[in-house]
Amino acid sequence: MDRPLPFEAVRAGIAQVADHAHRQAEQQWHRRQAEAGVAALDWFRKTPEASFLAIPMEVRDWLAPDQWQGLENLYIGGRLKTDRDLFERLDRQMVHDRDGFAAVDLDRHRLSLGEADHARLAAAQTAIAEGRIDPDHARYDRLRSGWRDDIVGPGRGQGPHEAEQRGNSDAEEGWLRHT
Repeated sequence: MDRPLPFEAVRAGIAQVADHAHRQAEQQWHRRQAEAGVAALDWFRKTPEASFLAIPMEVRDWLAPDQWQGLENLYIGGRLKTDRDLFERLDRQMVHDRDGFAAVDLDRHRLSLGEADHARLAAAQTAIAEGRIDPDHARYDRLRSGWRDDIVGPGRGQGPHEAEQRGNSDAEEGWLRHT
């Protein structure tokens, strides 16, 4: 005959189930926010003169405050602007928690990362996930690019496509000059 489980064991089992359900719900929430951020960016690129109120309701409802701020910066400035705190947090995570960085959904932060910074982080994320590059090398490459831009100016010495891609680089924003 089976003996009933002690109260503590039942309580621990329920806590595990609740933790798992909470993690699943949080992942789904972040996934929906990521999808909404990308959809809002696509919408803006298609209709740059339209009001924020014209964003489809199913997109607006899922945008987080930081995504709204990024969308507002895009609307006012005409381009995505990198949130330096976010970028530094992701940069530190890339070096100190490579598995965590490789698992970050960069789409969730798409409205808070400039084009060049998003491309750099995505490339580093892919390279780390595939085991092709060490995070320290990715960080060094980013710094080297910033130093080159500070010395010769953004976009000089390279083709027009690369200059356009780096149009929102951190070096242009002056991040390296302040460190």
